[in-house]
Amino acid sequence: AWSVAEAAAAVAAGGPAVLIAHVHRNADTRGLTRLVRAAAAATPPVGALIVGDPDCGEIGLDLIRAGATDYLERPLDIRETPEFLAIAA
Repeated sequence: AWSVAEAAAAVAAGGPAVLIAHVHRNADTRGLTRLVRAAAAATPPVGALIVGDPDCGEIGLDLIRAGATDYLERPLDIRETPEFLAIAA
């Protein structure tokens, strides 16, 4: 999905196993926060990986509190991704 609305519809339909979202410093994350909550509450739950630009740790922490599985900051250390996939599975 390319938008929060499309991703929310997919989560509601039971489609995805994993949600990956990118956030930046000036992002309006209200819709993403609702999506992360819905993903965490889905049956089965949908793991949410949030990728943030540098200095977005506070946004990442807010999304973790909303139910995201993990937060990684760019530039990504690809070695951390398999750990997230194991947690989300």
